[in-house]
Amino acid sequence: MRSTCFLLLLCPATLLQAADLVMLTAENWDKYAPRGKEVDCIYGDFVLQNDQITAIVANPIAGRNANHRLREVGGALLDLTVNNDASDQLSAFHPGAGKYALRFAHATSGADTPLGTEGGHGNRVVSIRDMSVQLTCRSLPADELPSLTVTYRLAHGKPYLLVTSIFSNRWDEPVEVELADRVYAEATFEYGGDSGTNLAWWYDKWFGQAYGIVAERHRVEQGQPVRKRGSTVRYSGNDESTVRIAPGDQYELVRRIYPGRNLIEVRAVANRLAGKTNHQVTVTVKDAAAPVEAADVTFMQGDLRYAWGRTPSDGTLVCRVAAGKYTVTVESVARGRDTFEINAEQQEAHSVSLPLAGYVEGQITDADGDLLPARSSFAARTQPQTPTSARTAENTQSKICTTQPMVTFAMNWHPGLTMLSSVTAQNTMPSSRESRSNEETSHPWQPPWCARSTRRVGLARIFTATALPRETIPLASTAGS
Repeated sequence: MRSTCFLLLLCPATLLQAADLVMLTAENWDKYAPRGKEVDCIYGDFVLQNDQITAIVANPIAGRNANHRLREVGGALLDLTVNNDASDQLSAFHPGAGKYALRFAHATSGADTPLGTEGGHGNRVVSIRDMSVQLTCRSLPADELPSLTVTYRLAHGKPYLLVTSIFSNRWDEPVEVELADRVYAEATFEYGGDSGTNLAWWYDKWFGQAYGIVAERHRVEQGQPVRKRGSTVRYSGNDESTVRIAPGDQYELVRRIYPGRNLIEVRAVANRLAGKTNHQVTVTVKDAAAPVEAADVTFMQGDLRYAWGRTPSDGTLVCRVAAGKYTVTVESVARGRDTFEINAEQQEAHSVSLPLAGYVEGQITDADGDLLPARSSFAARTQPQTPTSARTAENTQSKICTTQPMVTFAMNWHPGLTMLSSVTAQNTMPSSRESRSNEETSHPWQPPWCARSTRRVGLARIFTATALPRETIPLASTAGS
């Protein structure tokens, strides 16, 4: 079997503003591995990183599984996140909808200098730094399918990863090809599209990450997500997502996939790609005590939601939206909502003051008074006093899953609103297994595998929220039963 050893390529070493293409190793893990709930990268995967985003392409070899559900992901995009407030939530982006087995072809700098060629499972060490870098994979021969070449290209200063697929008909007869990708995003995502900018988007507001796909010369059509099967994204050229390729011919599909911290950022990039001008609108949310974090800020155009996001820890959300008039709604759990009108062209800064929230703190203990790791859920037993806050009366959960005892729990709620708390504790028990296989983990730094059992310890505990500032609230001890 042929093997290929790849060495460093720095083009040139003095570049301070550049993009990187590296293979993940133990030595560079802390520098290049992204952060987030859905990070799936392991040693041997490829990182494309610039000043704005980080992308992970799974090592294009046989047997590269992301987890027990996503198998044979070699050559797929596994992780994608912004560098500022990194929070990867992408499970996978499969070029060609996962129908093609992709293998390494070559890595290239912006000067089109190839690093390595097709080979076996050789010991590759790749490090390229240039104004743009690209990784190319090629499919294995398969009956009734054309060959597929996929190139991931990242340039300095760009907020997107350029993905190019070239389908080549190596047969003696014409072949029909479906122009489609498969996107795997977990159940907490909302999804939708915008025909005006040819955008398909996904947004998980709970974990602060959104994704967008924009295609060149093709209309993007987003399918409805199917549990454990992701959603299919199709690309239509002449009102058809299937093309017929003559013997010896090729067909090229180009699209841009990119992350954002919220849907507002994703739509702003799509606007810019479509040649539309964005205008900055700043929304600051606070209550009587402090800035309000995780307040929902929604831009409406008539009855349609244009885009939405959540305030960071300082309570200020900087938004860039297309020209026009918007109704902006600001809402925070336990604080109610406020609404105001804006004209985006005026690039205004708005400050919203919401009522002070109630606050609940407590401890979860067993019958002996020992602290327990736990998952707690809170459900309203009485309605809020103001109808404007009706939506915040919906069930709210605070989930904790850890191998260490949780010292306290805390959450905001309506002042005077009573709640029913249901607690499930987790007993953790180390296993004799000291490691997990590639099928079971994607994090080399994860602790040894643990088996967990759960038991109900605190059912029907009732709390009443107080409107006092957090610092003055006495700790409420919650005894388990």
